[in-house]
Amino acid sequence: MRKFILALAIITQAEASDMSELNYSHSQKPISQIDELTRIKNIVAPTLLHIELIALFEDLQQFELGRFLLSNHGLNGKWTDYIIKTKGRNGTMHPLEQWILTKAPLCLATQQRCSIFIKLFTEFAKKKHFETKNFDLNVASIPSGYMDEFRRLSHIPRLLLNAIDIDTHSLQYVKNNFPKSQTFIYQQDAWSLHFDDELDLITSNGLNIYIEDEKKIIDLYRQFHKALKEDGKLIVSFITPPSQWKNYDPQDLKKQTALFRDIIQARWQHVRTQDQTVDYLETAGFKVEKIVYDDYEMFPTVVARK
Repeated sequence: MRKFILALAIITQAEASDMSELNYSHSQKPISQIDELTRIKNIVAPTLLHIELIALFEDLQQFELGRFLLSNHGLNGKWTDYIIKTKGRNGTMHPLEQWILTKAPLCLATQQRCSIFIKLFTEFAKKKHFETKNFDLNVASIPSGYMDEFRRLSHIPRLLLNAIDIDTHSLQYVKNNFPKSQTFIYQQDAWSLHFDDELDLITSNGLNIYIEDEKKIIDLYRQFHKALKEDGKLIVSFITPPSQWKNYDPQDLKKQTALFRDIIQARWQHVRTQDQTVDYLETAGFKVEKIVYDDYEMFPTVVARK
């Protein structure tokens, strides 16, 4: 087995700043409420009246998730994990937060997408573990976030977990919550992976939806292809164009558009069709084995083989 380097890297303040520039999902910059309110007042939005947009903006400031979205225009590992985990919450949260977690169509699709990832990884890990009991099963999550898809099987003795992310907070969470003897943590850009024909499986959610450049997406998939062993698997997701979405409440979709597009200006706006995604993966050298859709056909999951 190859020698692994590290637990969580110690970085200087200057290095941390440099790494934050590579963070595609959330800006980590302070928000100016006055500037944001001025921007929203100047929006010509077909979805809701301006007075409703301003009310939504003011409501977002009343809870921590809303303030994070306003400031960062995206989600980190912590808040992605928070949106995914809906069980056990009390009814005292702000009504808008409750709506985001239980009614926003894309958040509902995200929750289903996570369940699909977990199911696919569990099937893969159990099959491989049965077939290769005397060999390490080497898997990676890129970007790792809180690595929820690996949590349930992290007890398998010969399962090696690689958390790769730019976000220091997510990596610290993984360090604190996964078995130290089998978890390896890298603060690293996904386009500069150090693996070469070493991984049995890569899971990747939430990175390509922040990237507009098609060439950059293909380059990302080529990095994954290079990192995987022969016959290694990639589990990856993408967001489909709104014209393909199904089974949503039209009023909820209008509210989601006003909230995420007009007010928050979320960075996850880059959508792709199934054909585009398959083409990118095949160009990078993969063979697509199957595509699993959520009920809303918003956030499909692809299984591809090297």
